[in-house]
Amino acid sequence: MISTYDLMQRQYDIPTLIQNRKHLNKKTLLSTQWLSAQFCAYYIYEDDDSGSEDSYLFDMDHILKHQPHIDPLELSFYIKEIKS
Repeated sequence: MISTYDLMQRQYDIPTLIQNRKHLNKKTLLSTQWLSAQFCAYYIYEDDDSGSEDSYLFDMDHILKHQPHIDPLELSFYIKEIKS
């Protein structure tokens, strides 16, 4: 099991992050790890009407700001996939 603090110490692979995602802080995860578009769509992205106070921190623009290597079209594709 990894902690949010561990995210600040090193990079983890996607399977490890998926296994531990429920107890990791999403803000820290987004700002410290190299994530894939698919991971971000499924585990980071929040719709504006999700009710979360911080949902604006997990919209497409914010994700792309912290993960500039992600292709916006690829992220959009996965977001549409989860909404279907």
